[in-house]
Amino acid sequence: MTEKKKAKGRLLVVSGYSGVGKGTVIATLMKQHPEYVFSVSATTRAARPGEVDGREYFFLTHETFREWLAEGRFLEHTTYLDRSYGTPRDYVESKREEGCHVILDIEVEGALNVKKACPDAMLVYIIPPSAKLLVERLTGRGTETEEQIRGRLSRAIEETAVIPQYDHVIVNREVQDTADEINAVVTGAAMPYLTKEEGVALARSIREDLTAYLKKTEKHDIVNRSVFTDKEPTMIHPSYSELMTKINANGTAEDPVVKSRYSIVMGTAKRARQMVDNGYMEQEDHSRKPLSIAVEELDEGRIRILTDEEYARIKAEKEAERAARYARPAEDEAEEEAPADAEAAPEEGEEEKTEQED
Repeated sequence: MTEKKKAKGRLLVVSGYSGVGKGTVIATLMKQHPEYVFSVSATTRAARPGEVDGREYFFLTHETFREWLAEGRFLEHTTYLDRSYGTPRDYVESKREEGCHVILDIEVEGALNVKKACPDAMLVYIIPPSAKLLVERLTGRGTETEEQIRGRLSRAIEETAVIPQYDHVIVNREVQDTADEINAVVTGAAMPYLTKEEGVALARSIREDLTAYLKKTEKHDIVNRSVFTDKEPTMIHPSYSELMTKINANGTAEDPVVKSRYSIVMGTAKRARQMVDNGYMEQEDHSRKPLSIAVEELDEGRIRILTDEEYARIKAEKEAERAARYARPAEDEAEEEAPADAEAAPEEGEEEKTEQED
């Protein structure tokens, strides 16, 4: 009896606004469905320690890369600075023949090139529910400068014009729901919750709000002033470089208050986590983000970021102080107890006098 041949897998191309969470969605999809595999790209950059040819990348020389390009062996390719990257057609097709659904996470230009080279590829563009949520996700990470965030938002505005060329537009409200929706679309079990026309309309609405947001904030040295609500901005958020310079004005060159932008990111992130663990999100009014409050506290000198060595030293000092406060010598305790016993015991004759009075 011959073994039934597996159905050919799909080629799934996923794009989305920066900060929309498409990486998390793809990871969830692959974890729950082993038939999905991530495409391995080819590159001309050198392998880093621990990287294996054919696993992280196919590492090619510049000459070999040019030969593959001339032979049409790439579905899409791009060059950044002196490094070239491409999606090998043979690898993708071999995995599809095995019945796997191959995922490409690439920008819109590459996605459209893949569609030309492989017309049966499925192009999915992921968008957020609103512009407000996208801005909150980007600013809430606390890992990028204002200029970088504005650049990502500008890029999102530009990409909206290309979204109509995608097959489906999917809104990422919850990661699990989005992963389930994509899987249903790929396998043909269901259509997306939004029609393509509805998804494109929502994307255009988001583009309008992002454009208004950038215009509103372009004259201000902030990125977290909201144009989506009537509430006043909660704080002015300088760049981490500016914040580090300002805070270190209170220190010295030999002993700065914070030693790097990284220490600010990690320190304020830990402080924000501390606030959450202490029940901040359970309060009635938590409209201000814990991370924003932590940065403000640092800016105003109300918290201090310690190195591991400083933290260990201060912790040891406090524990020693606490131990000394509660630990008393045995003779001191005896001296303290003696007067109490004497005061409690009646003097000689006092008991008899009391009985006579009674």
